[in-house]
Amino acid sequence: MKKMFILGLLLVMPLAVRAEVSSSTKAIGASADAKAQVDESLKLNGSIKNATNGFYIEGLEITCTNGKRVYTIMNSAIASTLTCANGNTNPYYNNVADGTKGKSIENGSACTANENESTLYATRIYNFDCDYLAGSTDEQINESHLTTALSEYATQSWVSQIFATIASIPTKLSQLANDTGFITSAALPTKLSQLTNDTGFITSAALPTKLSQLANDT
Repeated sequence: MKKMFILGLLLVMPLAVRAEVSSSTKAIGASADAKAQVDESLKLNGSIKNATNGFYIEGLEITCTNGKRVYTIMNSAIASTLTCANGNTNPYYNNVADGTKGKSIENGSACTANENESTLYATRIYNFDCDYLAGSTDEQINESHLTTALSEYATQSWVSQIFATIASIPTKLSQLANDTGFITSAALPTKLSQLTNDTGFITSAALPTKLSQLANDT
């Protein structure tokens, strides 16, 4: 009975699901009391060291130092630290939302003495495409397509393993193994005495030189 009761609770209790950054995620506008909101927003980011295509948030802390606004990125500069799971270490990205936009608080802009003690917090949202390299255009082939296209072509190392180089090609018969038993010039007989008389040819020594050596059969 207890097991059934616990199971019933599990079925009706809502499960906590980690939200993700999407195209509908809003950037947090620069505000002095937005730090907690920015901190929570940064938790939505997935891993930036094994990333996939998608949206990522960058947190900004904006201070006024020596009459100039100074931007400090709270979670390291995503644009320069994000690497992709497919090996692309310089993925294409673009800014899709900026919480500092339209507030006249650009990085390096002038600020007043009254603002020296006021720290603002905001977020920026970037869209990353791991299939393209940063600085690429629509006319450039994307990295994954290039890898696929080249996969069927021979590499230099493969060719060197399969094909002989000019230097390794033999130029003399003596460099080859005589595996079929061809006779060499040195082994060729140069005298009849080196041959076996297996057909019974008469030799000069066996030729008669006198009539008495011949049979008078007529």
